[in-house]
Amino acid sequence: MLTENYEGVEACCVDIGSFVHRLGQDHYVEARRWLLTGIAISRWMRIGLDGAHGEMIMGKLYIEGGRQSAVAFRWLKRAERIAERAGNQVSLADIKMVWAFWHQQFGSRSDEIDNLIQALRMFRKLREFDCKQKELYMVHKFPDVWKEVVRAVNTVR
Repeated sequence: MLTENYEGVEACCVDIGSFVHRLGQDHYVEARRWLLTGIAISRWMRIGLDGAHGEMIMGKLYIEGGRQSAVAFRWLKRAERIAERAGNQVSLADIKMVWAFWHQQFGSRSDEIDNLIQALRMFRKLREFDCKQKELYMVHKFPDVWKEVVRAVNTVR
């Protein structure tokens, strides 16, 4: 591919991988290839240093695979470092939400709830952001703990 817009190529690969993973587990192999391509371009070209989306989705793929908690953990830790270094609040909130998936699958209920509380608070602080869409997603994915999360977030301290 001949291009001078490596940032665009990197972002496109990660976006395609993110979209393909939403098609379901039957498409995870393809999603993984796109994500890893975008991540590799980012590393090789030292671009996209504020984006942790690919690493976060890689963690989510391993969580949903259900067998490789340590690999998922490493991807999420890397995503968290990238987002923190860049000050990317949207990514940090998304990563907290995916950490909740990790705890739902491999960890404890209390850590799942704590990460969801952090994610919801972070999403609600973002300006000009569709927080409602994220809340609907979390309601759907975390029905067993959602009322407790909302109660904790809405409690004034």
